[in-house]
Amino acid sequence: MVDTIGHRFGPEAPQVGKAVQHVDNVIGELWQRLQSEVDEPVNLILVSDHGVSQIKADAMIDYSAFNIDDQLFEVVNGATRLMIYAHENTTTQQINELKQRLQAANNGQYWLETNAQLAQLGVTETARKPAIILGTKAPAIFTSRPPERRKDGGTHGYHSNRDMDGIFIAAGPAIKAKAPLQRFSNIHIYPFMAQLLGLELLTPIDGDAKVLAPLLADKKAD
Repeated sequence: MVDTIGHRFGPEAPQVGKAVQHVDNVIGELWQRLQSEVDEPVNLILVSDHGVSQIKADAMIDYSAFNIDDQLFEVVNGATRLMIYAHENTTTQQINELKQRLQAANNGQYWLETNAQLAQLGVTETARKPAIILGTKAPAIFTSRPPERRKDGGTHGYHSNRDMDGIFIAAGPAIKAKAPLQRFSNIHIYPFMAQLLGLELLTPIDGDAKVLAPLLADKKAD
């Protein structure tokens, strides 16, 4: 609900405030009823997978103006990133020529993601990795819509942008109320929840239970 309204109107719109208030009321009612109607101890964890940034119609980048040859490349628009996949018969020289042309046409609205930047984001060398990725920052996105169909709103998918931070709220008998934490990635929530539930992780994962371990309340002796 909040995500949908945030996309439509942008994060600062009053409609978003009303949506957040509604969800907050529902969660508040859930928490109160857990305390009064459930006999077993319950830990409640609230998370969001991302935040949202304002986008502006007049800042949008028309990628059709790049004139990318569809005989050589397939373009996939991710709004905050433009992913350009080379066809099987496209040569390295043709890829490099397109990179150079895109770089030369850049007027500060976008950039070509480097391999180092992509590695930091967890992008590995697989068949799914595009030959070229263009990135941008709010309030811009990539679009092929004509100007009359572009609208202000909100979106997510930018990196190195604190607007993208999600929320993490945890409460319950197994949660320490005032434990200091550093900013962390959502991947660490899963092993934390597994610890709370007493579940063993059977395969290696990227998350580390140690990151959120300071939140665990000391177990009382029987």
